[in-house]
Amino acid sequence: MGVSYKIIKTVEFNDYVRLVNIYGQGCNYPTKQGIDGFQIDFTVEVKDKLFNITFQNMERLDNIMAYNGYEMSLATQYGYAGDESQEFINFCIKHEIEGHEEFLGQLKSEAESFAQQELFFLKDGINNETDN
Repeated sequence: MGVSYKIIKTVEFNDYVRLVNIYGQGCNYPTKQGIDGFQIDFTVEVKDKLFNITFQNMERLDNIMAYNGYEMSLATQYGYAGDESQEFINFCIKHEIEGHEEFLGQLKSEAESFAQQELFFLKDGINNETDN
C-alpha cells in the first residue's frame, strides 16, 4: 500500500502580477507576452505532516529556451524561505516514501495551469480595454 499525498489548500498570490514581454529563442525582440509576479502556495499533507510548497514564475533571463510565458518553478530557487519543498523531499527520503518526485511534478503542472489562466485573464482584460 502506497502513501497518499493530499493537497489541503491552494492559495494564489496575484496582487503584483503583471504582463511582461517574452523574447523568443535567440531573438532580440519580444515575440509574446508572459506574466511576472505570480505565486501559488500548496499546503500538502503526507503521513500526517503538513508542508507549504510554493511555486513562483520562472525567471526567463536567457534567450536560449523557448518560453510560453507561464512557467513556474519552486520558490526555493529564488531564495524564498516560506517554500518547504526541500523539507518535503528530505522527509520523504528519510521515511522511504516513494513518488514524491512525481507528486512535485503534478504540483508544478497544476501551478502552471493556474498561471496560464492568469495570463489569459490579464491578456483578455487588456484586449477588452482596447475594444472600448
